Amino acid sequence: MKFDLKRPCPKCPFRTDCLPEWLGAERAAEIAQSITIHQGTFACHETTEAGGADRGKEQHCAGALIMLEHMGEPPPQNVRVAARLGMCDLDNLDLEAPVFTSSGAFIDHHSNDRFEQGEPCCIANAGCQAPAGFGTSYRGAVEAVVAADATVECAGCGQFVCEGCSEDTEDGRFCDHCREGWEDDE
Repeated sequence: MKFDLKRPCPKCPFRTDCLPEWLGAERAAEIAQSITIHQGTFACHETTEAGGADRGKEQHCAGALIMLEHMGEPPPQNVRVAARLGMCDLDNLDLEAPVFTSSGAFIDHHSNDRFEQGEPCCIANAGCQAPAGFGTSYRGAVEAVVAADATVECAGCGQFVCEGCSEDTEDGRFCDHCREGWEDDE
């Protein structure tokens, strides 16, 4: 593998202006994990045999190296060794290129089932429209993911609830717990 590329190719998946949802979330997460956690290499797709290049002409993807630089992550070990041997110069990477600044943004861009961070429903009855779900970030941390517009604040207790676990009244939307409390009082 060579290390001559200084900027991402026009169709690089690490470019912020590449086709959205191109890789899919699962493949994007695999790539992000490979280059961050596992310190793996990632070849520029235009320099692989599958991309039409001659055998032995494979280059490391500049977009991947630039994203790692933006993230403050070290390049893969083989790239660091190549730099020490004078086979590549990481100082020549085009850091102004339109490349993602985090692997989370990279994965989100390629995901076709995007979730916005929001408040999960605090009730989660059988008809709940926004139960707390969990996704994994690029480093394996678990974070809640729900549709941000699926919940509203209960006028009684202030907790976030979805339409399936609450009822709209003249006085505002109330969660099932607050409404059940009213029924007990009657």
